Amino acid sequence: MSAKDYDCDYDCERDLAVDAPLEPVLVASEPVPDRVERQKLDYYPTPPYVVHAIRPYLPRVRRVLDPAAGKGELLTAIGAEHGIAIELDRSRALEASKNPYCKAVYDGDALAMDWPDADLCIANPPFLKAREFIEKAIAWRKQDPRRVVACLARLTILESEERRTLHQQDPADVYILATRPKFRPGKNGKMATDSVTCCWLLWTPGGGGRWRVL
Repeated sequence: MSAKDYDCDYDCERDLAVDAPLEPVLVASEPVPDRVERQKLDYYPTPPYVVHAIRPYLPRVRRVLDPAAGKGELLTAIGAEHGIAIELDRSRALEASKNPYCKAVYDGDALAMDWPDADLCIANPPFLKAREFIEKAIAWRKQDPRRVVACLARLTILESEERRTLHQQDPADVYILATRPKFRPGKNGKMATDSVTCCWLLWTPGGGGRWRVL
């Protein structure tokens, strides 16, 4: 299924240029040793059904950016026509460069670089850096208000005085997953359900302040 096969519930038509298909390319940058170990421990690929749950509420676009891409699992699940991946861990970035849904792969720290142009940013950012990723995604979107941002996060992202200003200034539409995602293998080898409730935070043109259970 391609990114053109689903609809959204608001006007999201874009005047997009149709470029010639690109070969996957890996763009290297300087390594960041102090975050490499954390990234390895905080790598939990997004299950496809979690992406499928939010897909009906996303626009039909061509260029999709994932700034915490891993091996490109999320771009694969959404069926990105022109996926753009940023990944800190070089081994995973190399794997993503072989993924047909990743047309460009940037090997580096997404929080320390300018993000490339795209129509949709969708991400499951590392839990320990979720707020930083969300704030950068919101700033990226403000460069072009037609852009859409969708971030998967623990529902607790809505809590605390520390995050009050974020949610007041840039309110998202909140889509709560009724079933807790299974991100990791359990002791029996099967995928285990994490003991946390997750949600998609969605920033769209004219959106904000709505919520729904998926």
